[in-house]
Amino acid sequence: MTTVRSHRKEFMRLLAGLAEYFGFELSEHVAELYFGHLADEPWPALKRILEDAPRSANRFPTVKEIIDRLRHPSRTLEQEAEVVWGELVRCLELHGYYDSVEFPAEIAEIIETLFGGWIRLSEMTWDELKWARKDFVNAYTARLKSGFSGRTKVLPGLFEIDNSCKGLGEHVPEPIPFAKRLKSVLEVQDGHTEKPRRLQASAEV
Repeated sequence: MTTVRSHRKEFMRLLAGLAEYFGFELSEHVAELYFGHLADEPWPALKRILEDAPRSANRFPTVKEIIDRLRHPSRTLEQEAEVVWGELVRCLELHGYYDSVEFPAEIAEIIETLFGGWIRLSEMTWDELKWARKDFVNAYTARLKSGFSGRTKVLPGLFEIDNSCKGLGEHVPEPIPFAKRLKSVLEVQDGHTEKPRRLQASAEV
């Protein structure tokens, strides 16, 4: 394996260029510290991280951030969309359209725009979900380029709609905390989720 140690000159050049790009004052001592901590890391992967930093980072990266990127390569936005879709269909399987669900606001807006709401999405057949998946991934990659805002939105299920129509709004159950679960799933870069039968069918091309 080719390591950073054997590409010291190019590493220092890339590091200095990155520091200049972000307006970071990189002293010779600090540059040597970076080299010392990263010298035995694989050079091709680390080179890509440094070259991609102007597009993927908001500031000059720390040694820890660089190592984290090496250990846990980032998913593409399309891959992330597939993970989110998988969790969405998992939620359909577990809860159906009876329960209301708290989504990240961006996901809720995609569901409302594309599918007409949570209940309509929940009523889709497996064949319809195959096509819905493609539409969702396309919408997700277009909508989430800047990430999540942190806002949430509850999409009502049948219980909430029915009880509200009857004036029994105080008897509406708490919404399913999908937003909280999704956050934990996306934070686990190397996690694996078991796919129930309906999820496997809906993910087929």
